[in-house]
Amino acid sequence: MKYGRNLILVAIVFAFVFVFASFTHAEVKYVGEDKKTLGDWPGKYGKNGAMVFALADVKDMKDITKFDDAKNQRWNWANPTPDKRGAIYPTDLKSRAGSCLFNNPNTVLTLETKLKNYQIAVYAVDWDSTARSESFTGYQGDTAPKVPDVTIKNPDFNAGMYEIWTVTGTDPFNLKIDFVSGANWVITGIFIDALGAAVDANGKLATTWGDIKK
Repeated sequence: MKYGRNLILVAIVFAFVFVFASFTHAEVKYVGEDKKTLGDWPGKYGKNGAMVFALADVKDMKDITKFDDAKNQRWNWANPTPDKRGAIYPTDLKSRAGSCLFNNPNTVLTLETKLKNYQIAVYAVDWDSTARSESFTGYQGDTAPKVPDVTIKNPDFNAGMYEIWTVTGTDPFNLKIDFVSGANWVITGIFIDALGAAVDANGKLATTWGDIKK
């Protein structure tokens, strides 16, 4: 009987360890911004999916399985354009789009992917204004944190900037965009990259990503 009880105990412990090891910790973490890359994202962002918003979107979905744009509007300022702020087309590396997804007031965009550990980079350019300002919040689940991750202002906004998050888990990534000032909020593109993952000594998931140069 004692031997049988030990086998049952071992089986319970094994099952618990297996479930714990299989569990993927869900987390969205804002990691910073990039003011240098401008529209030249290929080779740095978007290896696992890229969307450039325009009257006719230009995209290479790859590992992006679903994107809900919340029925927001598109606009072309200059498409195509030689301006370095213009995002290079995912389907034509010799062309750039000065364009955007926009609206007023606020919105929540939702992205789903088959990846479990990845980076999201959102490119925003205030092409025609020095008064526009907006805030971003990245999150999973039904409710966004009350405090935004970042508020984008000019003159950096007019020059073009990427805001970057790392995401862990299978829940959809939500991007809450809040209008702050100017005519409306705008974003030019969203880019996704797979991350490596490892479990550290404390049992928490640690992520590593490629070259994020700030």
